[in-house]
Amino acid sequence: IHTASLVHDDVIDEATTRRGKVAINKVYRGRECALAGDFILASATQLLAGLGNVRVIEIFAQVIEDLVRGELMQLGTAAEPEKRFKNYMQKTEAKNASLLARSCHSVAVLADGGAAIENAAYEYGRHLGIAFQLVDDVLDVVQDAEAMGKETSVDMQLGLATAPVLFA
Repeated sequence: IHTASLVHDDVIDEATTRRGKVAINKVYRGRECALAGDFILASATQLLAGLGNVRVIEIFAQVIEDLVRGELMQLGTAAEPEKRFKNYMQKTEAKNASLLARSCHSVAVLADGGAAIENAAYEYGRHLGIAFQLVDDVLDVVQDAEAMGKETSVDMQLGLATAPVLFA
């Protein structure tokens, strides 16, 4: 699911590199890349179905919904400055933290950890995902493309307000 989201992200952001390599959308056309991302997503869904655990399938269905909602949220910026950081955090939770949170939650479900362990695993993954995105957004401003393995300041070029911009 993460790989599919990165393929789709590179198409949407018109990225030129990913982890120091040429981005897929620079090798193939946008439609082909979108279909490749869809194929990867379908393959991941089949693997999840193979687990035979309906709760885990439901959890990951929510991840996919969250990813799409996060992308849509990213397209808009709140008109009122006091709402921008809240919107940024909601977008970050949907687009980035959801996958880690729900992955950790799923492991607890598969291990029959019980409600308390499932909730703790979810919260751990959620906080880890938010922290990862905050650090990634800071590095996007302070690092160069070579160090990051991808273009930097792309979000600013696209007019997207990330934490460093909002704090500035």
